[in-house]
Amino acid sequence: YLERLRREAEISMRLDHPNVVKGHGFGEEGGYQFLVMSFAPGKSLRELLKLWGRFPENQVRDIGRQLADALRSAHELGIVHRDVSFKNIMIAFEGDVKLTDFGIARSAQGTRLTKTGMYMGTPEYSSPEQSDTERTVDQRSDIYSLGIVLYELVTGRVPFSGENPLAVINAHLHKRARPPHELKPG
Repeated sequence: YLERLRREAEISMRLDHPNVVKGHGFGEEGGYQFLVMSFAPGKSLRELLKLWGRFPENQVRDIGRQLADALRSAHELGIVHRDVSFKNIMIAFEGDVKLTDFGIARSAQGTRLTKTGMYMGTPEYSSPEQSDTERTVDQRSDIYSLGIVLYELVTGRVPFSGENPLAVINAHLHKRARPPHELKPG
């Protein structure tokens, strides 16, 4: 856990992008470890979806553009987020999108901190290759997850759900998502 926290601090300190919550340090005080991050006032996409039901088209485009740019910046540094999901995306009060929580991110320079066969991420947003322990997860996984975020922004729901995480992962591997226009005409 401590090594993951330290790695999250190192990764988030390397990222310097207006759509990423910036890390400033890692420390210990009185036997407690902490991560220092920029303050990002606002609400998560999850909170806003509960309030609004779905997002207007122009806002979906704007959110998608800002997230894609944040991911591009991370990918240029060899960083794969691996958990792009509603819980890790904030909308600041001024409207800027903020990607946060690089706790399971993988850096090209870093060591592997997950055990072989260990699943990491949020199943509803995870790419099929994240469930395959033999495949390397790269930037394409983040792009897949971004697509799911956009799908949910437009339709108000994720393309795949299930009774448990394994059922959701199986759906990603073997099912096709319903086209958004079938769920929300227009």
